[in-house]
Amino acid sequence: MPRSFPSATPTVTPLVAATDIQKRIGTTPVLRGVTMAADEGEAVAVTGPSGSGKSTFLAVLAVLTSWDSGTLELNGTSVPSC
Repeated sequence: MPRSFPSATPTVTPLVAATDIQKRIGTTPVLRGVTMAADEGEAVAVTGPSGSGKSTFLAVLAVLTSWDSGTLELNGTSVPSC
């Protein structure tokens, strides 16, 4: 009978992780529950039609603008909304 060994998969913390990011400008929802994660060295594309919130989401990731709810983590450290 073959011997079985436990999996040795390490837990990796993403370099950037955004979870359920929500943002409104006035009464208009701009980001509605955006979630993503990217590891070091990973390339990620943000695509969508004009006006879909791509630039706003990138501004949130760069902590250039605030967000209303959700979490942003950089290298496992929580970043407060500005």
